[in-house]
Amino acid sequence: MECPLDEPHGVPVCRGPCAHGRVWLRRAGREQVIALDALNRRPERGGGLRRELAGEAHDVARHAAQTIIVVLLAHGVHDTTRLATGRAVTLADVSKPSSAELYAHLQGLVGETILTVTRFENTILNVDDTFAYVFTDRTDEEKYPDGDKVPIQWVEQGAETLYSDGVVVLDELPGKFRSAFIGAVLLTLPNTVGRTDPARVELTASESETALPQLDVDRVYSWEELADVFGFKAGYFSVAGGMVPSTATGSLLLITHPEGGKSFNYGDYWDGERLIYTGKGKVGDQQRTGQNLDVAENRRPLFVFEGAGPRQLRFLGRARKIEERTARAPDDKGDMRDVFRFRLEFGDGTAPARRPPSGTSSRTRRPKPRPFDPDRPPPRPPESRGESANPEETAAKQEQANTGHHAILVSLYRNLAALGCTDIEDKHGAIDLWATRPDGVRVIFEAKTITSTNEVERTRAGLAQLYEYRLLDGAPEDELCLVVNRALTVRRLNLLDELGVAVLEVSGSDLAAGNDLGTRLIDQLTA
Repeated sequence: MECPLDEPHGVPVCRGPCAHGRVWLRRAGREQVIALDALNRRPERGGGLRRELAGEAHDVARHAAQTIIVVLLAHGVHDTTRLATGRAVTLADVSKPSSAELYAHLQGLVGETILTVTRFENTILNVDDTFAYVFTDRTDEEKYPDGDKVPIQWVEQGAETLYSDGVVVLDELPGKFRSAFIGAVLLTLPNTVGRTDPARVELTASESETALPQLDVDRVYSWEELADVFGFKAGYFSVAGGMVPSTATGSLLLITHPEGGKSFNYGDYWDGERLIYTGKGKVGDQQRTGQNLDVAENRRPLFVFEGAGPRQLRFLGRARKIEERTARAPDDKGDMRDVFRFRLEFGDGTAPARRPPSGTSSRTRRPKPRPFDPDRPPPRPPESRGESANPEETAAKQEQANTGHHAILVSLYRNLAALGCTDIEDKHGAIDLWATRPDGVRVIFEAKTITSTNEVERTRAGLAQLYEYRLLDGAPEDELCLVVNRALTVRRLNLLDELGVAVLEVSGSDLAAGNDLGTRLIDQLTA
């Protein structure tokens, strides 16, 4: 029979016979014979299959890879047509960004730190009509205070090669001393993966589920088994931390220990069937870069594992991030800092929805509301061990045990009751107080004792708690209010106004508005 394709996507293909398990192609007057059984052999080195198919290296393979894949698909070869990525792809499905789209993408990366193929950080400081300005650990700050200049044209040329060939070898790009940065930019585009030896970026086209590793949920795997599947050495698990990138598959392995068990406990915990997973970074505020950005934007397939013994991990399933928030937690030095909490949902079609294994759920039920009793003494502070594996819940209980905190709530309760509010309740370890206004609207209140040195930390924590309580315990229409024992700075009050949070100030038995939304709340209570 004859090949049914003539010039797919503008690339000439021979209409010669296809027999004996081979395909004939002709490009630029050169005839190439491709053995189909070669496609059943996974290349040992990057680009190996490309060379095996084309018979030559870069010059012949240029533009031919797309043609080869299209022709092979026409001959019924589907699950074995793989590029060096090991994924079943057709480059014809990949949409090349226009120059305007690429420029807009670069502008969107300003202020972001992106990683090169070899995992070095590059921070994009600015983008103008001609150049991107980038800072790396090699940048001479005195000589280039605005960052090193990289022509945007070089990035466009890299993209042109990537989308025409399916791969761009970084050493072959213009401006070799900035090729690593160009590769880092290309890696932020959809359906790309970075590889080394040589350093390059490859298209993966539309993701094929059959091409990603297929693992059994709840099965315990050894480090060696997983290293073989994901394409790295087993020892990498001991140095990569809880977020392990796999460049061979373009995926990210997330390792959790919901009940501790590591030298540093990130405080992951279960909320029903969803895992609250803490971002990467042991010291200082966590940064929305690297693997944290991969999770935040679902840029890579996420494979979630749980520690199951020495050099062993239990596969929990494929997951997607469905919510991201910032919380406060101690770092490795004991200092409070901002951390990311990612809510991961399982059951995306590749792994069945499941409940956490027995014994790993530190919070599968939210506390139940109860009528607030002003005569009930504040609860005793929780014990340091055994009460809760969830650090946020422990912190909430510790705060509720504070005498000054309790005094704020008692004063708030009496004012709300006098103004005709109903259903005034609290939730031990969670909501300080919520109440239904006379007009039927429920308000969630979070009390904070403020000093001259802790305003920023306490208001940030209160803001995060209010949003969490509305999401997990309340309803979208619930209003939010932060109650404090002293006036906040104007800047903080304006910020809370912008974020939709009313502020009330309690002084003895008096209740006063702290910001514009607080004034509106009092007007609604006294109407």
